[in-house]
Amino acid sequence: MSEPQPLTPRQEQEEHQAAILATIPRPKYKRIPSGEMVLDDDLNPQEGISHTWANFYRNHWVDALAGVLFVCKVGRRYVIIDGRHRWFARKGNPYMFDCLVWEGLAPEQMQALFQYFNQQRRQPGPMEVHRAAAAHGDPVALRVDKVLGVRGVTGEIAAISTCEAVVRKGTSLDDGEAALDFALRTLTAAFPRTDRDRLKGMLIAATARVYLVHGSNPKLHEDRIVKALNGSGKMTAGQLLNVGVGSPLGGTGRTAAIFRYLEEYHARLSGGNRL
Repeated sequence: MSEPQPLTPRQEQEEHQAAILATIPRPKYKRIPSGEMVLDDDLNPQEGISHTWANFYRNHWVDALAGVLFVCKVGRRYVIIDGRHRWFARKGNPYMFDCLVWEGLAPEQMQALFQYFNQQRRQPGPMEVHRAAAAHGDPVALRVDKVLGVRGVTGEIAAISTCEAVVRKGTSLDDGEAALDFALRTLTAAFPRTDRDRLKGMLIAATARVYLVHGSNPKLHEDRIVKALNGSGKMTAGQLLNVGVGSPLGGTGRTAAIFRYLEEYHARLSGGNRL
């Protein structure tokens, strides 16, 4: 009898979120005045309000389409889980909203609700989703934050979706974490901190792919990849993003081209012996 296969990172994410959502009780209906509701900085900070959307609701308000807001009661406050733009549009004018209210939820349950509703109802920003996922213990998000902290680039990463994709592509969470660590370690070694392009998504994805494809091969030498990344000091990260190597293998676009470039450079330094 074959042994059960380990869960993929994506499956672990889905199971983790489903397990938290299963612990949440049914909400109760209540009409709540807008003045009694607040935003929680950990869920949806004030600066995260899109004034384009808020102005749209303000200028085209129709009571029949106000919809239902999802809120959690925390002490005497009603914290908005979903519906912040509709609430913000009526913030200056007292308004009674129809709400579904959860009471007594733990912070990780509130975060899981926030992520679930916002994934279903609108497209939140990548960093917003990542922070919410990390806050409720999402395994992929936690691995990403761990690597960013170890490599000291937490405040520099704009390509957070790429980082999460790298971890998910691993055969396991450990493998995905190792690939992301390899990419950030070699990129920070290859380029100075003043080279702002060094942590772009395409560079992270292409460098991590080297590890995901060849990480178990003893012929893989990290110092050669570092040399390939900075072209022995002749190429900036921005220039490398524009490198072309003919027909890229295993995909299309500049990410695949950079991956092919790194492989070919490594082979030349290895005396022509490919990985």
